[in-house]
Amino acid sequence: MALKSKVVILRKVSRRLVVLWLLIFLLSLSQRAFADGPVSEYGNQKPTVASPEDIAKAKQKLQRFKQLYELSERVKKGQATQKAYLNALNNFREDYGIAQPLNSGGVSIQTHTSENLGVMLVPQQTSYWCGPASVFEVLQYKGVYYGPQGQAMNQANLAAYMNTDTSGTYLYQIKRALNDWLRTSFYVYFQGPTAEDTYVATHSDIGLNYPVIYDTSSNSINGYLIGWEGISLDHYVAGTGHRVNGGVKEVYYLDTYQQNSAAYGGHWISASRISKLMPFPYGITF
Repeated sequence: MALKSKVVILRKVSRRLVVLWLLIFLLSLSQRAFADGPVSEYGNQKPTVASPEDIAKAKQKLQRFKQLYELSERVKKGQATQKAYLNALNNFREDYGIAQPLNSGGVSIQTHTSENLGVMLVPQQTSYWCGPASVFEVLQYKGVYYGPQGQAMNQANLAAYMNTDTSGTYLYQIKRALNDWLRTSFYVYFQGPTAEDTYVATHSDIGLNYPVIYDTSSNSINGYLIGWEGISLDHYVAGTGHRVNGGVKEVYYLDTYQQNSAAYGGHWISASRISKLMPFPYGITF
């Protein structure tokens, strides 16, 4: 009886171990299926928790942008004057320390209906440098050649400055690098933007001659960036344009991942679609 009891006990223990192993295996599959993406291969983003100060600044700037956007729409409808819009735009520039554009005297509201800055596309130099590459595109467009310590403006130095590693770049580091290298406090980041937030922030930044950067997470739940269908990943891309196409508000972005020919390059995408790729804690730096 004692031997039989031991055999029964061993069988029960073995069954429990098999069940436990199966549970662990299934859990690992679940985690892979809902992971943000193969960050070791494409990596870009680490979760960022914004400080109350950063949140307040982002909300304040977004509110100012919404007021500017609403005023521009009223001008198009003949409900406000273009002078009123230009005065509001100039007041914003003064508050944020932005220089007047060389052609400020010829600004037309119509140019804000569809606009795409001439930002040059550059390929990211490693699989996890989409953050540094996107920042590089913005800084190159703005005519920046050297960093705060006199370092050359290149992806390697930007990656070092933002503490980028194989698992990616923190969102707050994007804002920090842009402001430090531009010697400004213009950029803020806003997490979990709506479609309206995304379009208004892009529209207003582009109107002021500043590209934006989208911090996206493509997967089966959020949807996918163009060319990444069926592939889960986190990815930074620079936003350089906006338009209304057949009544649909769209933004233009540059994808720096050259190894994926379907994704690499510039793409128009609806503000609604790309905003769904930026659920909290992902977001837009504008």
